[in-house]
Amino acid sequence: MVPIEAARARRRRTGLAFAASLLASQLSAPAPAATFNVNSIADVVDAAPGDGVCRTAPENTICTLRAAIMESNALAGADVINLQANATYLITRPGLDGTAVSGDLDIFDSVTIVGAGAASTIIDGNRAATDDRVFEIFPCLGNPPQGGDCTPFSVTMSGITVRNGGAPARAGGGISNRATLQLSDCAITGNLGGTGGGVLASGPTTITRCSISGNEANNNGGGLYVDIGTMNLVGSTLSGNQAGFGSALFADTSTLNFVNSTVSGNGSRNSGGGLYLLSTATQLFNTTITNNAANSDDVGVGTGGGVYMENGGTLTLYNSIISGNYHRNEGSDFDSNDDCTGTLTSSGFNIVTTRTNCTVNGAASSAFVTLDTLQDNGGPTRTHALPSGSVAIDAGNPTGCTDQFGAPLGTDQRGEPRPFGTACDLGAFERGSRIFRDGFES
Repeated sequence: MVPIEAARARRRRTGLAFAASLLASQLSAPAPAATFNVNSIADVVDAAPGDGVCRTAPENTICTLRAAIMESNALAGADVINLQANATYLITRPGLDGTAVSGDLDIFDSVTIVGAGAASTIIDGNRAATDDRVFEIFPCLGNPPQGGDCTPFSVTMSGITVRNGGAPARAGGGISNRATLQLSDCAITGNLGGTGGGVLASGPTTITRCSISGNEANNNGGGLYVDIGTMNLVGSTLSGNQAGFGSALFADTSTLNFVNSTVSGNGSRNSGGGLYLLSTATQLFNTTITNNAANSDDVGVGTGGGVYMENGGTLTLYNSIISGNYHRNEGSDFDSNDDCTGTLTSSGFNIVTTRTNCTVNGAASSAFVTLDTLQDNGGPTRTHALPSGSVAIDAGNPTGCTDQFGAPLGTDQRGEPRPFGTACDLGAFERGSRIFRDGFES
């Protein structure tokens, strides 16, 4: 028999070991996420960042967007910030500090920001007063000093409009991202940057069902500037952006995938009205590039109204349309049709209309594609509908249209089912899958 005292000692040791193990597991477990419900549109700082309570003073319950971000930065874990419907958050605190106290909204910890929809929840950078962008997402957890350890983190934003940011001498007028960012169901509009008028992507960035329009860059990338990161545009629209080069998007040493997307109505003061690709491997999957202009200021010379490729940039097309782009001619009232400059690769089942300045390797049609106006055809972003009889209808790969992973595309940019006929339609819009508001098919 085991002596009584020895048995008791063994039980004590077992209990202590279990308690130590439980404590260790609790210490190593991820910190629980906090949820902050913003209830004020004021631009006021948090009273005590890190206390776990979003409030602008110890005696109140007012939670602002800036206060919620400051709390999230100070707390470990992936927090959630819920924004109000029918609200415009106007940034009013000028200054550059990297702490979220002044100027743009600085983020350096994992967070999910949820709005009530791009038409309902608006974050306005108020650049005339702040001279700053709207969001700056730093690359390292906690924003450690130079030379410290850099732990990556991720940010998710959905259901918001980011507008009127201004960083004319810096990158990313609306959002500067150097971490991992996922944007969905959003609008990025009316922002001004040195490069990347709408978005600077220096980290992995995925944009889904968003509209990027009316942004401007003083240098490169009016809509987006992709630098070192990976950009995925899924079901998104780039429209009405302006820049010196590559007004819709300027991509440098990155991999870029467009899926179910539209690039339309952009203008570059030099070359690359829609896309300017520098040393970039780019793929278009059911994407429409149309109505973009190179040399949009009618001064000097610029080419590649739709796409311009330089220094090893490559572009591969899958079930896509590049048609109806042009460049302006200085001193002339007439524009020249111009869809591309450089060398493109077609997988078959594509349309590239005007090839005066480019070479297309692989089978592709040179037919001109008539498209309806860029407008709301249903879904979260604007699209160009295909009119009846379009050469793009049922012209996709008969074995099926896929994304960059080889997965079937079961919907178009609007989220409507595809294919509708014998094969998927070329470009971002699948005709016939929806009855429109006027009661007709188109």
